[in-house]
Amino acid sequence: GWAEFQDGLFWLAREGFAAVVPPGWAEFQDDQGRIYFFNCVTESTSWSHPLDAAYMDLAKTMRPYLDEADGAIGWEERQKVVDTHLRKIQRDAERALEGWSGPYIAHRDDGSPVEYYHHQKLGKSSWESPQAEWEYVYMLSHSVLYRGLLGFGAEGSDDPAPEPPAGAGEGAVLGFKLPLHLIRKGGDEEEQVPQSAASTFTQ
Repeated sequence: GWAEFQDGLFWLAREGFAAVVPPGWAEFQDDQGRIYFFNCVTESTSWSHPLDAAYMDLAKTMRPYLDEADGAIGWEERQKVVDTHLRKIQRDAERALEGWSGPYIAHRDDGSPVEYYHHQKLGKSSWESPQAEWEYVYMLSHSVLYRGLLGFGAEGSDDPAPEPPAGAGEGAVLGFKLPLHLIRKGGDEEEQVPQSAASTFTQ
C-alpha cells in the first residue's frame, strides 16, 4: 500500500494524490458525495484513481535504490532498472489492447469526419483511443523514473523535469510509441460506430 512511499518517496506520494485522470477516464461524484472514476473505453467504473497502480509500481521499483548510499549504484544499473520498468508497461499495454483496432472514420451530422476504435471480440466501439491511457502511463513513468533514479529534475519540485541529455535511455525514449499496430485488416465487416454517436456529435 502507501507504505511504499515512506521516507524518500513522499514527493511521489504527493504527486500521486494530485494526479489528474489519464486520457479515456472521467471523474464523477455519486449521490453520497463519493468520488468514482469511469473508463470511457471499457465503460467500467472504479473507486480507485486510475493511476494508483502505476504510482504503486513506480514506488516499488525505486524503493530498493533509495536505501543505498549516494553513488553506490552506478548509472548503468539504474538505467537498466528504468528500461526494465518501461518495457513491462509496454508488455502490459499490448496484452490489455489485444483485440482493439482502428482508428476508423465515422461522420458527424454535418459530414465532418471523426475517428473511433473497435474491439471485434467484445463487439464494442469507442470514440476514445484505447492506446492513449497506456501512452500516458508510459510517459508519466518515464518522467518519474528519470527524476527519482537518474537525477534529472528535482524530486518533488513543482517545476517540470528537464529533458534528459541526448542518448540517455535512448531505447526507452524511442519506445513510447507502443507497437500495437491498430490497423484495419480489410474485409467486408459492417461498420460499428459507438452508440453515443448522436448524443456526442449532434450540437
